[in-house]
Amino acid sequence: MTPLETRGAEIEKAVLGYVAAWNEDDPRKLQMLLEQCWADDGVVQSNFEEIRGREALAARISSWRRDVPGCWALFTSGIEHHHSHFRFSGIVVRPNGERFSPALDVGELDRDGRIARIITFHLAMGAPPAHWPRALIAPDAS
Repeated sequence: MTPLETRGAEIEKAVLGYVAAWNEDDPRKLQMLLEQCWADDGVVQSNFEEIRGREALAARISSWRRDVPGCWALFTSGIEHHHSHFRFSGIVVRPNGERFSPALDVGELDRDGRIARIITFHLAMGAPPAHWPRALIAPDAS
């Protein structure tokens, strides 16, 4: 097994734990998941907030679980990775099946196999602006 394949298994384990944490209502299980997948000083940055540290992330997940009871964070892609970096996409699903809050997460693992940083993009990518040079825009990008 190459070093990149080994790191890929670490990334998969950490990312699966991270998404599972967003779906966990039990505070003890949430803490256990985050201890396994999230660095003590890990950071989440999104279009709307910045969360610093494992305890702050646990508090944010718990408040989110209270605010949207019965919702689930689910993958809409696999996990792409290289070296210590990764990306994946997801969606939140309400109990009635309604989907909302699509996200693209880009992150990095620390040396201990825990997530050190995730940057979350919540807004859909728009088409390239009309004033950009046409030679730089793919024909199907509009």
